Amino acid sequence: MNLPEIEKLFIEYAAGIRHLLLKMTKSEDTADDLLQEVFVQAIKYHNSDVEKKKAWLYSIAYNLFKKHYNTIKKLQLVSSESYDLPDKKNACNEIDFQEIKKEIIKKLEEKNEAYGPIFILRLDNELTYEEIARVIGVSKRTVLRYFENIRKIIYKNFKNDITELNNWHQ
Repeated sequence: MNLPEIEKLFIEYAAGIRHLLLKMTKSEDTADDLLQEVFVQAIKYHNSDVEKKKAWLYSIAYNLFKKHYNTIKKLQLVSSESYDLPDKKNACNEIDFQEIKKEIIKKLEEKNEAYGPIFILRLDNELTYEEIARVIGVSKRTVLRYFENIRKIIYKNFKNDITELNNWHQ
């Protein structure tokens, strides 16, 4: 891959990938290190056959995060509470929203450790189900099934909290 191609991909996708990594790692230094590694791997392994560059780069980022997380987890330095969550634009509800969202991520990861990062990919990065499938290396059908389970978990455990937030907005 030549330098202009890498620069174009970096300009187009680096901010979104960094945002995802920052939310998953809760560390600017770690997010920046992983972002750098995403593009190092992109240079090493890119070929012209890659059709969906966004999904490909996000899958590299996701896999690097998983590798990092598993390494840290083995050292017992990270818990599911270490995830930071994106800001909600409505300042009145930000604290409640952040707390509920942290609880949602925690509950999702109790059921399946993949649900939290998948939820973040969809909510924060607005990836399509197809893009998420490419990122995590499963079929779109599996992602749809995961989201059906995620919806059930959220509805079962957070229905009242979400209703309360919606009422607060009105």
